[in-house]
This record gives sequence, C-alpha cells and structure tokens, in this order.
Amino acid sequence: MTDRSAPAAIARLTDVAQRLGLDARALVAAAPLLLQHVARFGARNNLVGDYAAQAIVNEHLVESMTLAALIADTGTVPRRLIDVGAGAGIETMCLLLLWPEAIAVAVEPRQKRSIFIEVTADAIGVGRRLQAVRHRAGQHDDQIGRHAFDLATSRATFAPEAWLTIASAFVAHDGRVAAHLGSQSITVDPAWQPLGARAVDGRPQHQVGLWRRATV
Repeated sequence: MTDRSAPAAIARLTDVAQRLGLDARALVAAAPLLLQHVARFGARNNLVGDYAAQAIVNEHLVESMTLAALIADTGTVPRRLIDVGAGAGIETMCLLLLWPEAIAVAVEPRQKRSIFIEVTADAIGVGRRLQAVRHRAGQHDDQIGRHAFDLATSRATFAPEAWLTIASAFVAHDGRVAAHLGSQSITVDPAWQPLGARAVDGRPQHQVGLWRRATV
C-alpha cells in the first residue's frame, strides 16, 4: 500500500536541511527507497513504533539531521561512528548519507533488525560503509573496537548518564559522544565536558547533546 504522506515527508526533509544548513541531497535522493523499506518491513519485524513516512521523518530523520548540524557547529565530521542499540538503523543510515566519507557500525542485538539494516543499507547505497553487528552493549565490547570511534551515539536505549559511561569503551580519547535528551536536567560525570545541545525541530523537550572527555 502506498503511503500518500511520503511526498510531503520528503519535502519536509529538504526544508529542515535548509534551515539546519546541511547538504542533504544524498539523503533526499535515498529517502523514498528508505521509507519504502520501513513501510514494507516495519510491522512485520517490529522495527519502529510508527512506520508511516511522516513519522519516520519527524521522529528519526529530523533528529539525526539535528545531531549532524550540532556536530558541524562543534567540530569536524567524524570518520568512524558507532550507534549502540541501533534498532532499525535509520539514524545511522541518515548520518552516512549526510557524511559521504564516514563509515559506521550499527550495534543491534535483535536479528530481524540487524538483517533489515544490512538489506536497506545496501539498497540505498551505504552498505559498504555500514557494518551491522548483533551484540548487546556491555558484553564483550572489546570485540567491536575499544576506543576506535570518533563518535558514539545511542537513541532511546540508555539514560544519558549511563550512556556516557558505556560509550567511554567505544569512543576514542578525543572523540565525542552524542546523547538524546528530554527537557529534564541531567547530572553528568565531570570527566565529560559538554560541547553543546540543540533542540530537535525547535522543541526544547526534545534535544540532542554532545560531550567529549574533559582532558583531551
């Protein structure tokens, strides 16, 4: 069944990218196929809560674009990134489409979701730059790569305070950690220095934040 909201959802990507100052041509070009894959496999494989095109754009792609804009404001684009608890991998694929030189590891313990990541990444042209790993964070993390990544991110899997501790096993000494925040204040270990936060689509109750180690 065709999702009639898809054209409007894709137009929204272009609008958000312009407001954030991002070159999102590759993302906009790949979005129709990405949204088709999510719609086709979403309900069957329990990929996301709402797999309609507007929901995927609003709840996943716009947030990832906001993170990309925050990173552009605070430093260089990462070359190696890891997404822990990647789910359907939508955020990771979005970042790879925005960052054509980057490579990524998407860590997801559930088989159906990791297979979806592999199939969809190949379909939209980022498969050679994205490795899906079936793994649960905290169990044999050294097998993935200790301190190997320029950016570690995780969405709606861990509390931000807990995620910074977990991410320290993955991120390089001078790397950055992204956390997805609500409106509540958080208490972070002083070993981590905040680099900034940005509201997603202007909503203060939905933000992305960025940290690095206090001593680099």
